[in-house]
Amino acid sequence: MMEEILNDAHFWLAISFLIFLGILWKAAWPSVVAGLDAKIAKIQNDLQAAQALREEAHELLRSYHAKTKSAQEESLRISREADHSVRDLLAQAEIDLKDTIALKERQLADRISRMKQAAISELQSYAADLAIDAASEIVARRLDAKADSRLIDQAMQDVRIYLN
Repeated sequence: MMEEILNDAHFWLAISFLIFLGILWKAAWPSVVAGLDAKIAKIQNDLQAAQALREEAHELLRSYHAKTKSAQEESLRISREADHSVRDLLAQAEIDLKDTIALKERQLADRISRMKQAAISELQSYAADLAIDAASEIVARRLDAKADSRLIDQAMQDVRIYLN
């Protein structure tokens, strides 16, 4: 039986295969393991770099969210301030308009008063002139020249005193 096994080609094929694997184990295994270790180390480095990038991306995202929130709050604050400014400006414009209207009303009342006084003065002057003319005419018809002149002078002085 041993002889049959030693003469069998399959047996020697299996033995030579095992020897080949042993030589391969001794010669190639360290370089295969080193290559696999290098691949593993590269993959671990890539995973660590990816993790660092992921954390950096999350930090940037948080930072952008914070900046966005801050910008929204700032825009809301600016909007509120603008609303207050507009209300203040409208209130001031309303006050200024009321003051302007009151001023114009006072100016118009003063102007009307001055025009009324001017009309009264003009009417008084016209009435005085008419009275003087009428009195002069009446006196001229009834009095002589000397008495006439004296009466006219006296009447004109009285009118001047009365008008002033």
